[in-house]
Amino acid sequence: MRRILSMFLLLFVSACWVMTSPDDKPDIDSRVTLAAEATTVAPTQISLSPTDQGNSVTIGYLKNCLQIEKRAPEDIVLEGRIITEVIDIYRLFSRLLAFPSDNVFENEIGNTYVKVWGISPDGQWLVYEREDSAGDFLTIEGFSWTTDARWTRQIQEIPRDKSTWASWLDNERLVFNSYLEDPIVVNIFNDETENVHIRYTEFYLDDRQYPLLSRDLIRMIARRSLPEEPPSIVLWDLPSRREIQRFYIDQESVLRVLMRVSPNGEQIAVSGSLDFFYDALFHDIFLTDWDGNVKQLTTFRNSGLTQSLIEQFQWSPDGRYLAFWLNESLAVYDTVTQVVTDYCIRSSYSISFSPYWSPNSHQIVFNGYDDQPGSGPIIVVDVHNDSAIEIQENNYFVIGWMSDAR
Repeated sequence: MRRILSMFLLLFVSACWVMTSPDDKPDIDSRVTLAAEATTVAPTQISLSPTDQGNSVTIGYLKNCLQIEKRAPEDIVLEGRIITEVIDIYRLFSRLLAFPSDNVFENEIGNTYVKVWGISPDGQWLVYEREDSAGDFLTIEGFSWTTDARWTRQIQEIPRDKSTWASWLDNERLVFNSYLEDPIVVNIFNDETENVHIRYTEFYLDDRQYPLLSRDLIRMIARRSLPEEPPSIVLWDLPSRREIQRFYIDQESVLRVLMRVSPNGEQIAVSGSLDFFYDALFHDIFLTDWDGNVKQLTTFRNSGLTQSLIEQFQWSPDGRYLAFWLNESLAVYDTVTQVVTDYCIRSSYSISFSPYWSPNSHQIVFNGYDDQPGSGPIIVVDVHNDSAIEIQENNYFVIGWMSDAR
């Protein structure tokens, strides 16, 4: 027991060190022009200081339990379009439906079975694969409402039938992950691909969750899994293969989404603890940058809650808010006021369903609670107007929110 305790203390001390180191498709020129013309909001920047428990704060915790109204989608004002999927239980692919509805979208994409690879963080691009795509390699397509543009490209590095999942690195690059293999970074606007080498024995990655990468591809934050140590989330420097920072989680949280990179790519929200002796009933929210500078945003133990299970972070596009499930109910952290607001609205399956922000960072959409089998009704919460509206009943799975501003 003494040897095990000594090993844990050594790990904790090392985790507190901060280390610093140094096909038809749109062309690049048109993409730059569009970006310059788009209306953007400067992301909120939170200053971080080196890891210090003194950085923790006693948060303001507010319960604002909203009553859910029922309305038709056309009876409320939505910023952009909510994208949902309807899954045929006999197929591996799904059909898409937009709210508000759009005949062109439904005829061109919605009536075709597709596999969705995601919506870009800026809401501009929906990337998907058609079920009837030809060839032996992965063929992806892109669609944008803001420009009415379409493109198709084949990724020679990824076999079509391989079990693969994807995450967005920025508004241009997707990271494709396959089980026990190095990720492949693909620029959706050209033929550039890059392998990121992470399969080293030092990391002991937990392959039930994909790693998150810095935009320069030299840092990684990922789950670590070893039988002789507590489960954790570790920030690594890839060139040196050295640990920069560590957060501890409990065994029951290993399948949950506990980390998310901010819209500007500079910070990561993490749920867990800096102390491996922490109480598993209480998770807190931390921010870290890629150099391992940490700020603790919450101390839920002091807020009157009996537990605080946090999962499924989603940043607002302007970088001000964090939406997440707090004990399976929707909550929002405001980085300006430093207040967590609990809206007391449950999700049917918080381990899998995420809340998604509208392009203007005012509304959140998600699958709410339903005791019948299915996805749960579609709920839209407006954090500026303090309203919660059900716009659609069961069997539609929310997958994101796209911008349709021209």
